Order: sequence, then structure tokens, then C-alpha cells
Amino acid sequence: MKQITLLLLSTSILTGCFKQFSDINDDNELFPKLAQGNGTWEIVEVETWDATSVDPVKETLQPKDSFFHFYLRSKIVSGTVIDLNYGELFINNKIFEEATISAQSERIIFEGNFVGSGKIYSIEERSHNAMVWLHMENNKATRYSLKKCQCILPETSKVETGG
Repeated sequence: MKQITLLLLSTSILTGCFKQFSDINDDNELFPKLAQGNGTWEIVEVETWDATSVDPVKETLQPKDSFFHFYLRSKIVSGTVIDLNYGELFINNKIFEEATISAQSERIIFEGNFVGSGKIYSIEERSHNAMVWLHMENNKATRYSLKKCQCILPETSKVETGG
């Protein structure tokens, strides 16, 4: 009986360790939530300030026709079709930024073309239909307040290369 109890206890401890390790390293844990429905999140407010200032002056804007869009994009690699987690940032209904992404529980990474490049958004708040992200670049801090929306995607001239 002692051996069975010890075995069950060991199994639950190891399972917990592996679960925590995999949660830490899951690069796309948040992606299904971001891409759910039509995958669009409206930018309802943008707040910017000088991050080096002790008492910064913050500028707040309520942009129109600006949102993030998340979806799976198919690509052919060595004759095999793979799905990539993809994100786009639209400003005034025009694509401002697009990239493959990693969507972790505490940050969203728009991956760049080489190591050390790309954009990182830290998640400050997260609820079912709203999020607040923070992006730091040089001395500038930018906070995005987002809400899930049924935003209509503008027509683009891009062609999908698979799927």
C-alpha cells in the first residue's frame, strides 16, 4: 500500500512539474483566444509617453479603423503545407505591420526577419473581450486598449500561398 501511495504521489509531482514547464514554454498558448471568431481586436485607445521621464506627459488618442487581426496562414515549405500563427496591425484600415507571431500568456511577439528583431507587446490586463497591451521602443512607451470586434477587414492585394 505504501508503494502505491508513493507511486501516485511521485506521478502527480512529476506531472505538475512537466505541466509548469510546458506552460512556461508554450509560445502560442494565447493564440486560439486571439484568433477566435474573425480574429479582430479593435484598438479603442492608444496612450503614449516618454518612459524615461519621472512625471511623463501622456498623450491619448482614440483611433478610427485601427485593429489587430490574428489568423492561421498556410505556407509551403519543402513541399509540405504548414500553418503559421499570423498577425497584422491595421492603422486607418491599412496594413501597418504583419508577421508571424508567438502569443504567450503574458506577451505577444511579432517576430522579425532576423534574431533580436520584431516587436514585443506585454499584456497588462486580459479579460474575455478586452485586453491592454504595453509596447516599449527606445524611450517611448505605448499602451493599447483593445476590445474584441467584428471589424470588417479591408481588401488587400496579397495572395495566399497555400492552404
